[in-house]
Amino acid sequence: MRLVVTSRVFFFLKKMAVWLQARRNYRSLRGLIRLQGVMRGASVRRQTAQAMRCMQTLVRVQAQVRASRVEAMERRNRQHHGAMLRDGGRWRAGSQVLDRRTPWL
Repeated sequence: MRLVVTSRVFFFLKKMAVWLQARRNYRSLRGLIRLQGVMRGASVRRQTAQAMRCMQTLVRVQAQVRASRVEAMERRNRQHHGAMLRDGGRWRAGSQVLDRRTPWL
């Protein structure tokens, strides 16, 4: 009878040891999953920051291109109006926009 109780206790202890080991493994796995989530979050934040820097650079370049186009257009307008004033306020034959766009007028 004593042998049966001892074997039951042994199996109970073995079962408890397996349960404790499983619990430790689960807790360490949870910690790894949490660490993995933190690392992924940091990676996503880093990726987002890089994307924002790229977008900011694109916007800056677009603004520079737009400013240079406006400046060029203003320069052409000043040259055109200067030529008109030199001709006494009349359109020169080579710069008549209406003749080129609408030949029926």
